[in-house]
Amino acid sequence: MQKVEELSNHQVKIAAGTLYGAIENLLKRKLIKPVKGDDKAEIIYSKKLSVNSV
Repeated sequence: MQKVEELSNHQVKIAAGTLYGAIENLLKRKLIKPVKGDDKAEIIYSKKLSVNSV
């Protein structure tokens, strides 16, 4: 969420529910895929497409 704010020059702020809902939609559309992290509780989402193509 903080990274989104940083990348948008503080023009976009999103709540956790919005972020996780968006991630779930991207997963369903197969635009991103889950990647296991080192921590068992952590899942990192890897982009399959560039930001410009979404």
